[in-house]
Amino acid sequence: MLAARIPYAAILTNRAGDTTLLLAERPGRSGYLVGALAPAAFGEVDGDPHAPRSIIVGPFPGSAAQAITERYLPAYEPAVHERRITMVAEALGLIQSELDARREPRTATGAEGALPEQSGQCAPAGDAFLDRA
Repeated sequence: MLAARIPYAAILTNRAGDTTLLLAERPGRSGYLVGALAPAAFGEVDGDPHAPRSIIVGPFPGSAAQAITERYLPAYEPAVHERRITMVAEALGLIQSELDARREPRTATGAEGALPEQSGQCAPAGDAFLDRA
């Protein structure tokens, strides 16, 4: 991993499309590096296989904007879509595994032989499950 001071950088945002890009000067080289900043809702996504590859743009605003518009953004939008699909699939998988565990047959416990569903703890546990889901 190369560690270098980046003298100039800017965050480019499009609030309407929820797009956030980082434009950073390339130390010791001409031009800028453009890459995606993940929205906070994505959490930790370091090394995300869906993340679009960064691109290098020249120092001129017109050609840089054209490269971002024609090369980067067409790769960015599908990458965000794929990441969101993956997040939903992961969440559904966790919900399904917890639901499957809740549906397993219960055995009698305690002195009275009460099942967990009969013990009065079912409603709070069900509420907690629905909150997590």
